[in-house]
Amino acid sequence: MEPFTASSLKVQKKNAIKDFVSVSGLLNVSHMCIFSGTDLGVYMKIARLPQGPTLNFWVHNFSLARDVASMTKKQFVFDTLFRNSPLIVLNNFSGEGHHMKLMASMFQNMFPTINITKVNLSNIRRCVLVNYNVTSKLIDLRHYAIKPVPVGISKGVKKLVQGKINSSKSLRSGQLSESEAEDDETSHVTLPQKLASRGSLASSHKLLIIRFADYLLHESLKLMKIEGGLMSGEVLFHEIVEKSEEEKLLIQKRREQKRFYIIN
Repeated sequence: MEPFTASSLKVQKKNAIKDFVSVSGLLNVSHMCIFSGTDLGVYMKIARLPQGPTLNFWVHNFSLARDVASMTKKQFVFDTLFRNSPLIVLNNFSGEGHHMKLMASMFQNMFPTINITKVNLSNIRRCVLVNYNVTSKLIDLRHYAIKPVPVGISKGVKKLVQGKINSSKSLRSGQLSESEAEDDETSHVTLPQKLASRGSLASSHKLLIIRFADYLLHESLKLMKIEGGLMSGEVLFHEIVEKSEEEKLLIQKRREQKRFYIIN
């Protein structure tokens, strides 16, 4: 989520959700992610501050950044990786139902808007891919580092100019080699801007291969419930429980009565 996070915020055990909500405006925080665990599994909530809605997910599986890094032979890390916000890509979120649109909107609004006519491609160094599996209803969240590689230089020269930075050999599982990927013209990308990369000056190459280094957090989520408010309110969607229209009206009536008693 860097760089637009409240990383300097100090959390104490006595702090409650309302404490973070009260300072969210001062810190320009728009969303809150909360993880919890029970005997049944791990859960994650994504809430829009300060008034909701709140999306409740069941975490099917996850891998921390250090787990992913420990599986790679060479680390792909540089100082500017977290200097700018990542590019977010949503896939298969065009299905029916208001919960699909709400999920897509929530994920998209967690990151700053990118103006494609003014963006500097050199600032986009990460990509967040959020994919919805229609069959399993699982949401796969992957965080990649973007590595541009110049096209048209020999393998020996490429090793010389790129040094020992993360090679795709540590990422592929016996599939394509680097030379095979470069020979495939469908993997070539012609950029609208001249992008500097290691082994390629900004003024020399616009034809590149864009590789994604599997580097950061992995998560597989399943949407269980959507609440209209902040951790509370009307249940807009529930994966398991389905209520009739009469039950919904009764719940709404009770909620209005409770609100009336609180006000008075």
